[in-house]
Amino acid sequence: MHLKTRIMNWLEQDEETGDTVARRHMYTGSFNPEDTFTGNETIISISIPNVIDIYEKKYEAVLHSTQVLNSYVSWQSGIYV
Repeated sequence: MHLKTRIMNWLEQDEETGDTVARRHMYTGSFNPEDTFTGNETIISISIPNVIDIYEKKYEAVLHSTQVLNSYVSWQSGIYV
């Protein structure tokens, strides 16, 4: 399985409060497996935690050859994702 999605987790300092804040984004697009990730012209950044969680569950199911139900309900419209 060739995944063209990356999840990035990092810590950064909040400019207003000075607190350390955990950031999490998922990037997808036409990525190559080499080190050219940031040079691609098609990059989609997803920062919605629920969407990232859904992807991680699907990824883990494929990685470990287990089943996962496609029954995640959208938090806004009630449609299935």
